[in-house]
Amino acid sequence: SFFLIITIADEISQGTIFLLLSKHIKRGSILIGKYLGFALVLLCMWLILSIASFVIMHMYHIAWDMTLIYVYIGVFFSWLMTLAVVMFFSTFVSPFVAIMVSIVIYLLGHMMSFVVYYVTALKTSSFPVWF
Repeated sequence: SFFLIITIADEISQGTIFLLLSKHIKRGSILIGKYLGFALVLLCMWLILSIASFVIMHMYHIAWDMTLIYVYIGVFFSWLMTLAVVMFFSTFVSPFVAIMVSIVIYLLGHMMSFVVYYVTALKTSSFPVWF
């Protein structure tokens, strides 16, 4: 995701984005193309890591079921959502701010189960009803 931020920032700062925009290419198709390109890179990384994980589990005779496959698929979609957030922020803020906001959103998304646990464990009325 860091490379996506740097890529978009470099195209804007160096002016190469204007070469693309001067052609008959829509701005949305440029962003979708970048997203799909990086998503393909993530897919290749995900496949390599998943296969390596299954090979290691097979070597150590660790049993697995369909739940593990669902978890791997969930991880991949989590990566895609993080990529979308990174791409969104990298289009209109500086690279440093985009990296910081993306990290914070990623961490908050992964800490949400802890927040729900503490809200239900504390059962205080200080939290809004919708929370």
